Amino acid sequence: MNILTSSEIENTPYTKIIISKKCPYHTHTFFEFMLVTQGMLRQTINGEERVLSENDVCILRPDSVHTLS
Repeated sequence: MNILTSSEIENTPYTKIIISKKCPYHTHTFFEFMLVTQGMLRQTINGEERVLSENDVCILRPDSVHTLS
């Protein structure tokens, strides 16, 4: 999994993350828009688990604590 710095994200119109293992819990100082293009994604946001599949969209607010797997 690629963890990007905020300076890398600011200079990129979008990022692509390939998730093959669980990432650490983290937050952002910006909104995160996520679109699942292939497979499934298990995400825990502020303690609540959600399973997303192809074509699902998730919008995270700044300071939401989350993890992906």
